[in-house]
Amino acid sequence: MKFWGRKGFRCLIFLIMFLAAASCGVQDSLDSAAGVEESRNTAAGYPGERGGGQEGMDGEESHPVAVADFHYMETEEQLLWENLMMLNGDWLYYVDTVLEDGEGEEFERTHWGVFRRDISGEGEAELFLESGKILALCKLCTLFADGEGNCYTFWSEDAESELDNPDREPAGYFMEKYDRNGALLWHMDYNPEELDGAGERLNQGTAAEDGRIFLYHAGPGESILAFGEDGNLDEAYTPGLEAVDGIAAGKGGQVYAYCTAGEDTVFTALGETEGTYVCPMKPLQVYSGWKEGIYLCNRDGLWVYAPETGETEFLWGWEDEYIQMDVNSVRQITPGTGTVNLWCREQFTNSNGAFSLMRRKDVLTFVTVAVEDSRDYPGKQVVTMELSEYDEQFPDHTGYLVRRYNRQSRQYKVEIIYHEGIYEEELEKQLMQGNGPDLVGLREMDVVDLAARGAFEELTDYYAGSSLVSWDDVLEPVQEACRVVGKNILVIPAFHIKNLVALRTEEMEKASEDWTPLRFLELAGGRRMFRDQSPQEAFGYCMGIASGEHFIDYEEKESRFDCGEFRQILEGCSRWDKVQFQSAGGFSDMQLAYAENWDWLLEERDYYELQDFMVGDEAVMMVGYPGWDGAECRLVSEEVYAVNSASENKEGAWDFLEFVLSEEMQEEVDWAFPSRKETFEKGLTDPYVNPMYLDVHQPGKEDLDEVRKWVNCAVYNHRPGWNTLWNILSEEAGMYFEGDATLDATVDKIQNRVQLYLDEL
Repeated sequence: MKFWGRKGFRCLIFLIMFLAAASCGVQDSLDSAAGVEESRNTAAGYPGERGGGQEGMDGEESHPVAVADFHYMETEEQLLWENLMMLNGDWLYYVDTVLEDGEGEEFERTHWGVFRRDISGEGEAELFLESGKILALCKLCTLFADGEGNCYTFWSEDAESELDNPDREPAGYFMEKYDRNGALLWHMDYNPEELDGAGERLNQGTAAEDGRIFLYHAGPGESILAFGEDGNLDEAYTPGLEAVDGIAAGKGGQVYAYCTAGEDTVFTALGETEGTYVCPMKPLQVYSGWKEGIYLCNRDGLWVYAPETGETEFLWGWEDEYIQMDVNSVRQITPGTGTVNLWCREQFTNSNGAFSLMRRKDVLTFVTVAVEDSRDYPGKQVVTMELSEYDEQFPDHTGYLVRRYNRQSRQYKVEIIYHEGIYEEELEKQLMQGNGPDLVGLREMDVVDLAARGAFEELTDYYAGSSLVSWDDVLEPVQEACRVVGKNILVIPAFHIKNLVALRTEEMEKASEDWTPLRFLELAGGRRMFRDQSPQEAFGYCMGIASGEHFIDYEEKESRFDCGEFRQILEGCSRWDKVQFQSAGGFSDMQLAYAENWDWLLEERDYYELQDFMVGDEAVMMVGYPGWDGAECRLVSEEVYAVNSASENKEGAWDFLEFVLSEEMQEEVDWAFPSRKETFEKGLTDPYVNPMYLDVHQPGKEDLDEVRKWVNCAVYNHRPGWNTLWNILSEEAGMYFEGDATLDATVDKIQNRVQLYLDEL
């Protein structure tokens, strides 16, 4: 028998699999209600205050502090059925398919399997149990555990005679209970009438401390089926709630249905003890805590709740120094022995529906929170960071890197001060005045002026003294990107490549051999080069990725725009037609190659990983941007950092930067290419998948040489967007292109204005 994991068939199964909300909790977007803060401050369970202080031998008063221990599990393939995943003790349980060896159609040999893996990441996945029938004849509706480590499954099954009937109804249902070692404790069958026709909707389950079992489907007007500890159906409940959002098991065998949809969150006891209780807060998520009570999550942190008394006890906050978690990534919380255990998916969507982290690998985060002595976990020094640009709708890789750093550091804690939108102008003002944060995120920010004026710390000596990363560990094109006006000031942990592609023709292949701005203009020759084009845009391409710095010597502070090459560029660009394409959106490679109305020569493409280079249409070739030393491509990064030279905590700032360049964290980078040489080369040895055919390929030497070729000629633009130099160039060239200035006057004005700008640096 082998474990079957081909993505095409798994995706088909995914489409027919019964999907539902995860049984581990319900998310909401509301924060805690007024009055909870008093409970937070006075609760005996707050780790910072529980039991008062104790005088240590060194005279330092100690107190309990919540400390999280993190494990990261990387899976070979994406785990598709999140609603059928659960944390049970030290194991993650999940569902996949199992293919029996033998002959015959694959669907006739494929079964459902429940697997488990140790959350430490050590060891291989174990097959915990397997469905007796093939997957076409049965379906796992829900998978859940109790507080003792036992595992429960609830299945629907179809009659074999109905296999070819697309409208068939389940012939029956069954539930099974397994102990923590996988031994079957009991099996109970049910017919559809016995479950009152609700069997197929029962996609969530909860087990009480006393062994009772509750199956249900979340939603308004839904019933809850209660079973005894032996699996016998006892009764059905229809709680008087606006909707059943979930069921949570608490102390003493108590079980509660709850609703978060109304103005208040309401809990209703199920069983002999009746009662309806209004929760004093509005939780984001609710989880069974069994002997510990009911776990409630809000934006502050984790609480335990006793519905009968209304008491809430604050355990710890998500932003606590030794916790550092995002509540939106939490998928399940369970009690351990003196600990609280969680599992998270940190690369998935946040509360606003945007990607908090875009990763290609499926990496699960497992967390064990215990109470430790504060003398072993002292307070940390704060290192501040501000970003020149931030949009919560885009992946926040910086936020993830900061959380990963804060989790492992005993000395420093990086705090990001977020400003929605563009913050570049205010940040520049702070830096020029000798103020501002310790660390600066410089995405899309002109750093040349600031670097020339000494706003950023030179990092050469820091690399020399580091045990985690040396300057030679960094890829050469990234090294070049990190140097600004001769100073080593930037840190770029990850990057992707932006390139120009063209339809493969003999003329294009010949031109690409000497792809300079002048050759670029010669090839244009009056033809349409881009979907949208103008003389001004042609001028931008001819100025190169570095935006005209070919004509500047920063060390000598000398402007060289009065040369013949620059005059040729202005003249050549002035002959370009202005064309604007009417249809929105770009084209895929195949559309580029075969669209009948495609009458332009070049398009831009982004390359984030090996697969992007390998998978494409043979009719399309990469040509690069025209450069004075031949073709070049853009090195692009969303994460560009520098240390404020006025910072009083430079050591802490560097501690973060060397961490993101460490071998450990570079291995984590999969949203783009890692900047560390060894890690980059290691990634090139990985097989890639052709998404069109879902087949796996191993790159050959020629493929890898092509990737290295383009990475090695990648150039970073230290002056993205509008900046002092580009303002001068575009303003004066624009007047020339509009016929409002002569060529000689334009060259003279650009030469003089740029020279004056350099003199003032």
